[in-house]
Amino acid sequence: MGIDGIKLAACVDLGWPGISIVMTSGKVKPLPGDVPRNARFVPKPYGEAKVLAAISRMMAQ
Repeated sequence: MGIDGIKLAACVDLGWPGISIVMTSGKVKPLPGDVPRNARFVPKPYGEAKVLAAISRMMAQ
């Protein structure tokens, strides 16, 4: 069995805390605390504007 996206984001956050992450899913909604501090969750379906806004917010930090 592999690793899911939430666990992968947590591993990336632990190993490279300065990395920003955009998480998406149409099946899973992360629970409070599942999304690392340098990450944004964008639920599917989403438009280009929502993803770009999440990236812009991360870059402004």
